[in-house]
Amino acid sequence: MLVVVSRGRRNEGLLLAASAGALWGASDISIKALSGRLDDLGAGVLLHPLALVILALSLYGVLVSGRSLQLGEAVPVIAVTSAMANVLTIASGPVVFGEPLPHDTLGLVVRVAAFVLVIAATVLTPPPVKATPAT
Repeated sequence: MLVVVSRGRRNEGLLLAASAGALWGASDISIKALSGRLDDLGAGVLLHPLALVILALSLYGVLVSGRSLQLGEAVPVIAVTSAMANVLTIASGPVVFGEPLPHDTLGLVVRVAAFVLVIAATVLTPPPVKATPAT
């Protein structure tokens, strides 16, 4: 969706970076889901239909990421790609897989703070410094 929306916009590189991160995040989530079948299927997970989904998401993510790096500046593009993939992967634990959050207040606060720090790191990543021409 972001790939289509970003077309021709000034921030197209960053929107494509978010798309690449979402694709890789979806791939990571799919890997986690399929790895839960290792006990049942063993090496047969490689022939599972979800393995093809993982491959497609990963390869398409590479293509979108490459284009985002062509259109945007490297540091912000990489930061957005990484943050999107991490946010989706981290959020999938409790949302998709039903992994429990800590029951004690301190544990929950620490977990949420870590999640916020991932997002804050992206926002606070400085842009590249332009070199001054030598005279």
